[in-house]
Amino acid sequence: MPDAPKSVPTPPETIAVLQSLETLPVTATEVKKWTAQDLLLSRVMDLVLHGGLAAQAQSVSPYGQYENELSVQVLRGKRVVIPPAGRAAALELLHKGHPGTTRMKDLARSFVWWPGMEKEIEEAVKRCDACQQTRHNPPPASLHPWEFPESPWERLHADFAGPMYGGKMFLIVVDAHSKWIEVKVLSTATSATTIEALRLIFTTHGIPKMFVSDNGPQFTSAEFAEFMKRNGIRHVTSAPYHLASNGLAERTVQTVKQGLKRQSVKDSLETRLCKFLLWYRLTPHSTTGICPAELLMGRRPRSVLDLVKPDLNSKVKHKQTAYHDQRAKDRIFQVGDSVYVRDLPSGKNWLKGTISTQRGPISFVIELEDGRLVRRHIDHVRQRTARIEEDADTRDTDSEVDPHDFDHEVGVPTDNEHEQPQLPDFPEASSSEASVAMRRSARTHSAPQPF
Repeated sequence: MPDAPKSVPTPPETIAVLQSLETLPVTATEVKKWTAQDLLLSRVMDLVLHGGLAAQAQSVSPYGQYENELSVQVLRGKRVVIPPAGRAAALELLHKGHPGTTRMKDLARSFVWWPGMEKEIEEAVKRCDACQQTRHNPPPASLHPWEFPESPWERLHADFAGPMYGGKMFLIVVDAHSKWIEVKVLSTATSATTIEALRLIFTTHGIPKMFVSDNGPQFTSAEFAEFMKRNGIRHVTSAPYHLASNGLAERTVQTVKQGLKRQSVKDSLETRLCKFLLWYRLTPHSTTGICPAELLMGRRPRSVLDLVKPDLNSKVKHKQTAYHDQRAKDRIFQVGDSVYVRDLPSGKNWLKGTISTQRGPISFVIELEDGRLVRRHIDHVRQRTARIEEDADTRDTDSEVDPHDFDHEVGVPTDNEHEQPQLPDFPEASSSEASVAMRRSARTHSAPQPF
């Protein structure tokens, strides 16, 4: 191996680094002193001066792997290699301005180096109270969502909004299952007014199993705790100053505020609130895909939008009447008409009568020949043709009608019980009656009246 040169010229950049160290508490003289006292670094310096560092890499680890970067003054490139005795002082110097982990590493890479330097810098920052007390929040924790309730009105989330609209406070309650919103406008947000508002809500929808709120004084008072206990409600409060723990209520507050702002300013506060709640409850929710009213009540309340749909009642009624009217026939009766009425409940015969009163479009009161009044449906009434009256001049003729001809009048049982009911058989006119002139009835028929 050739003899090592008696002297090795020092690069200008190395001289600048050493001169900058002389102005700091850790000076270049101290570094040289610490290097000479350190057995490992002194051996590394000897190998750098006389060669053979690569051959002895294992014995001088971890410096052997940096053979091409180390120089006579034990520099790694432009950085001074700090011996173990001076590393604590170097760390303290680098952390003088509390630059933080990343900037402290960048500063150290410009001047010094030693094995494991970056890890020691991280530990030094973690041990610094000033740095830890002023650092940013850690990364947010993984999302831990609330479990979706199995049934409506099982878990409620509540929060206050305001003061707004003249100093009023808004108690906003939302159902975690259906997303149904209840809003109560209060003049003051105290435990007493909060309990009264919740009592009205629970009267309508029932008592929930769980009630979630923040740590406001209205919800943490002894009075409110007693109200929850007496109604068997589990009261859960969110973590203080962590809005996301009661995120459903916080988001609902924003929804209500935006909804009220978008209503017409000409309307009163109550009108604006009612309009917003109506359309919110009828609109499918983005989470469930079903409107809150339908999930909570099992039905969709009627609105003006239902007017565009066909009327179900009219459709059913039309089908019913269309089927029935296929074999039906319209008949018109008026008071005073002579009719036959079915003898109910037997229903075997037809009785003579006259319509006395009309009780409805298809219901009549009929006076029978025996003076009884019966009420019948139009289906049990049929027209009766009155007998032709004889002329007054021929009433005294010898031709008389045999009274036995009327024995078979309707309603009188016949000898044969199995025969069907017969219409009245009128006697045939005698020879003397044949010459009687026939005349029309003088009764005036009035036009049918609509009902």
